[in-house]
Parts: sequence; structure tokens; C-alpha cells
Amino acid sequence: MKMQVGNGSQWKFSSDPFDAFRIKLWYGRNKHDTQFLATKVAPDDNGILPEGLFKVIKTREKGTILVVPGEDATGRILFFQTDKGGFRGYVRIEEEFSTATILKRASAASACESGLGTVAVFQMEEELHVEIEGRYAHIMKVYRHNGTEIVSTEYEYSEYVHVFPPPLQEGDVI
Repeated sequence: MKMQVGNGSQWKFSSDPFDAFRIKLWYGRNKHDTQFLATKVAPDDNGILPEGLFKVIKTREKGTILVVPGEDATGRILFFQTDKGGFRGYVRIEEEFSTATILKRASAASACESGLGTVAVFQMEEELHVEIEGRYAHIMKVYRHNGTEIVSTEYEYSEYVHVFPPPLQEGDVI
């Protein structure tokens, strides 16, 4: 397993009061969210975990998700990303098409701005679809594990619905 941090990510490592990657989204009074992913593995000076020397587990007792020492040669990627919504818009994950495993999610918004911080584990070929809308744009970002890294592709919403058509529902006419 290796770690990748997306462009503009607000996830940061800190050791106070315990070692964890943390995010704090703040958009005014009572419009905030914080999340953390605890780690028992120390990152390097750039805040990146050593490749192949850590794994992600879920404890049996409380169901806590942790990053612990250990070998993981599966080719999976632990991905940290923060996306910002458009002016007077929103940002959200399109669950229907996303196949990556979402570990942590932090979201907050005010009347004019919004943000979504995500930590996900990607297997080969898995994707995370994020919808970003605002007054001036409506786009979809697709994060995909291409075998070596997570790549981001951005689509206008009108283009996206042709590339990823919604699945047929029971009773739909073909």
C-alpha cells in the first residue's frame, strides 16, 4: 500500500494529542467539521507514509480505523483529498458510481462556500466521483487508480452524464 495526497488537500499530520492525519473545515460560526485518521506509523518530513510498510485496519472492539505498521503489497493506495464547492454551491460524493472504499469524510458549508475532505482506499481500477456545483460551474471530478497512482479527470456535468449514464431502474423504457 502507498499513500497519495491530492492537489489542494487540507489533510495534515500532527501529533497533538496523538499521531493522526487531521482536517478542519471551517466556514463561519457553527459551520465546521473535523475528522482524523489515527496512525501508528510515522510519516516522513513531507507527511507521506513509507510505501509498503503500513496497512489500514478496523479494530474489532470499537470499529476504529487505524493506520498500523505492516506489509501490504496489494498495490492499493490510501488517498487524501479536499475538494471545494463553487460559489453558492455544494460538493458531494456521487455514491452510485464510486467504487473506492471511503474511510473518512469531513464536510462543511456556508451560504457562499463549501468543502469536502475525503480519505479513501483505492484498489486497482476503482474510482471516486465528486460532484461540484456553483453559480458559475457544474463539474464532476473522477479520481481513478490507474495502476501506479490516482489520476483526476474533470468533466462538465453535461459531458459526464454521457460518459457515465445512470443505470436503468426497474420500469425504465429501453
